[in-house]
Amino acid sequence: IGLNNLSLSLLDINLNMVLRSCGPAVSMLGDKLLCSFFPAVFASQKTASSSSKYLAVLMLVFGSANAVWSMRDVEAAQNQNFMFGVLVCVLSIIAWWLEIVLTGLLSAQHELNPASNVLWMGVPAACLLLVPAITARHPSTWSPDWMTDFEVASVAARWSYSCFGLALLSGVIATGYNILLYTFSQQFSPTQVAVASSTNKVLLLLVVAGSGFS
Repeated sequence: IGLNNLSLSLLDINLNMVLRSCGPAVSMLGDKLLCSFFPAVFASQKTASSSSKYLAVLMLVFGSANAVWSMRDVEAAQNQNFMFGVLVCVLSIIAWWLEIVLTGLLSAQHELNPASNVLWMGVPAACLLLVPAITARHPSTWSPDWMTDFEVASVAARWSYSCFGLALLSGVIATGYNILLYTFSQQFSPTQVAVASSTNKVLLLLVVAGSGFS
């Protein structure tokens, strides 16, 4: 989540969603590697693959790569952190896939329900992210200076305190979404979860494109 939020501060939301939609490709490749190197541990993650699935994933990756390539000159001229944002977004996809794999593994071995998984993973993650949020500076598209997340929040507070209410609301929605996602991760493979999760990104792209937001 932290990596994805950082990429959102560096990239156009359309490009972020296009890159994030490559989750099934990362998941499919990662599942194959895990099943090859750790067959005893990740045997349950193995799913049947067909040439049509590989073709669909290949087309998805090609489309995303084409979007990045076509926007690189314009974006790079306006945003000097463009390629850094792309790298952070790709890393966030890999981190998301690892989260799904570990969630499914922990649920199977320790019989944790989805709500427990959210609490056990959410609280430590928030504590770990608190330190870099206060100390780590990063670039953004709207400021020439590198700022910490705390400094960004301070600027946002000076503009409008209501944005923090929206942030709290998004946290509640994200908690419900993660519980639903972890429920799926207990019943399906990471690749199937990634395909289902990509649906909301496609819908968001349609909403953004239709509203002229970006």
